Amino acid sequence: MESTTGTTGEGKTETLSDIKVNYGNDTYTGTYSGEVNGDIPEDEGEFTGTFTSDSGEWKMTAKGEFSDGKLNGQNTVNIDNPNGYKFVIEVSFDNGFENGVGTREQIYPDGKKIIKDVYEGNFNNGKLTDDKGTRTYYYSDENDKDIQVREGQFQNGMLSGTGKVTVYYTNGDIKVYEGEYKDDKWNGSATLTYTYADGTYYYQEGTAVNDSFTPSITINYDKDGNELSREES
Repeated sequence: MESTTGTTGEGKTETLSDIKVNYGNDTYTGTYSGEVNGDIPEDEGEFTGTFTSDSGEWKMTAKGEFSDGKLNGQNTVNIDNPNGYKFVIEVSFDNGFENGVGTREQIYPDGKKIIKDVYEGNFNNGKLTDDKGTRTYYYSDENDKDIQVREGQFQNGMLSGTGKVTVYYTNGDIKVYEGEYKDDKWNGSATLTYTYADGTYYYQEGTAVNDSFTPSITINYDKDGNELSREES
C-alpha cells in the first residue's frame, strides 16, 4: 500500500492499492486516493478499479463521497462494460446504490441502432424510478433530430403508468404518443398526434395494446389548427 498523509477536512489523505469498493451488488478492486479511516475510503476521494463477471471485465472510476468502503453521497461514476457499453452516472449514492435525483447516460458501442440514451429523474436503490422521469434515446449525432423522448412514470427504468413518447424525425416530422404504459409498452386509452414538417397534422384517439394502436377517430388539421376532415370508426 502506497500512502501520502495530508489534511483534507478533518481526515487524512492516502493513496491505497488493492482496495474494494461496492457498486450495487458488485465489488470492484483497484486504487483509491482521498480521505480514509484507517485503510477504508471515507469522505472525499477518487477510485479506479475493475470487476470480473461471466461476460468479462468491467472498469469503473468514481469521484465523490465514500463511507465504509462504499459509494455514499454525491458521486460521478464512469463504467465500461465488456460488451462495449459505457455509462456515466451522476447521482447521490446510499451504500453503493443510486438513490436520489440524478442522471444516467448509456453510450452504445458502434454498430448499434441507438447511439446513447440518457435518463433524468429519481433513482431508488439503483433502479430508475420516478413519477416524472425522462429518458431520451439518440439515434444519430444530431441532438435535436432523430431522437425519442419518453416522459412520465417510470418503474425499474421502464415507463409504467401515465406517459408520453415524442419521436423527432430527421425530416422534421414529430409524432407524439400519450396514454397509459406498462413495462415500457403502450397499453390502454391513448392518443396519437403526428405533425408534419410543414405544420399540418392529424390527431387520433383510440386504444393501444402492447404498442399496437387502433384509432377510433382521426382528425386532420391544417398548419393553423383548422379542422380539414375527420373519420370515426
